Amino acid sequence: MSPRGHSGGRRVRRRRGASALAANAGTIERGVAGALEWPAAQQAALRRVAILVASGASQRDVLTAVAEAVARIARADTVQIFRYEEDAWGVRVAVAGKLAPMLAVGERYALGGHNVLTLVHETGREARIDDKRLASGPVSVVPLTHGVTSAVGNPVVVGGALWGVLASTTTSADLLPEGIERHIIGFTELVAIAIAHAQALEDLAASRRRIVTAADEMRRQIERNLHDGAQQGIVRLGLELRALRERLGSGDAVAPEIESLEQQVASLLDDVRDLATGVHPQILSHRGLEPALRALTRRSGIPAELQVEIPERLPVPLEVTAYYVVCEAVTNTLKHASATTVWIAACVSEDILRLSIVDDGVGGAGAARGSGLIGVQDRVAVHGGVLEIRSPSGAGTRITVELPVPRG
Repeated sequence: MSPRGHSGGRRVRRRRGASALAANAGTIERGVAGALEWPAAQQAALRRVAILVASGASQRDVLTAVAEAVARIARADTVQIFRYEEDAWGVRVAVAGKLAPMLAVGERYALGGHNVLTLVHETGREARIDDKRLASGPVSVVPLTHGVTSAVGNPVVVGGALWGVLASTTTSADLLPEGIERHIIGFTELVAIAIAHAQALEDLAASRRRIVTAADEMRRQIERNLHDGAQQGIVRLGLELRALRERLGSGDAVAPEIESLEQQVASLLDDVRDLATGVHPQILSHRGLEPALRALTRRSGIPAELQVEIPERLPVPLEVTAYYVVCEAVTNTLKHASATTVWIAACVSEDILRLSIVDDGVGGAGAARGSGLIGVQDRVAVHGGVLEIRSPSGAGTRITVELPVPRG
């Protein structure tokens, strides 16, 4: 080869090398720019989801927000979150992205084969598949039918135990970015926090239910004991005193004393009946909420107006809760409000039992001040209800409660 040809060859190679270098430089520049954008975008997305978690949003809303955020950060077409079940299944609990309309929340897949759901379950570590020809197993069938080319799975660990997996997929010819798993870790940690928070709330609600149920059962037992024991004994004593007075005759010197004892026994019987009614009124169990509220207003101690629109019997636990909400509110009114009238309303509409107790007293009531309304809060919370207290000083008190009515 002549020197010119050789030289020409070198120049050609240099030009090709320059073109390649320029192309690589452009790629590197874009990659560096993208990398510099990653932390800012990632942190912003993490903050948005963290705020959602801190605000007490539902677990489903948080999981969906995480899936949407990861889809943007990872440049994934679709992001799914699966929860592992003990019988070697995975259930989809959230999905966002391109394939979301075709992937229903709640669908279950058997673990097995070569897919990120199974790999993460087996290893407890991140998993990645960039060749769809290697994917197998039941869970891989749906994604493959929609042309998924790359998948990454990040484990979700809650309380030190593997809970599920966050799976990111793309249908693009460009695979998911290398190292994307590291950028997703922060989101899986937020998922874990949201799940742990939801579990803590569920445990608290279960604890409240146990306490309230035990208290109600104790109240019923006390009421039965008072009715079957103390009340019956007092009734027998009154009858025996009457029989004794009748045998002695009205002219006997001790007859007035016996009659006085009869009156005291009758008063004692009324007190015991009132106590039994306050513990757990039989009328509530036998006839329902409306008659129980009417009986409550008749003995309220101050003028009380009642309006009830409840077309049918409600579940017993709900009736008990509603009765004690009103009972406690009226008791507080008598003890602290210096009110002249109390207005009570109860109605059911759109599967919600709504209660309101309003007085014209001095105001200033609140559960935070240590009154019996703290117990009311717990009862309402057990049923997933809402309690609101408005009690400005000098302007009376309004207590409103909404309790979901279970159906079926």
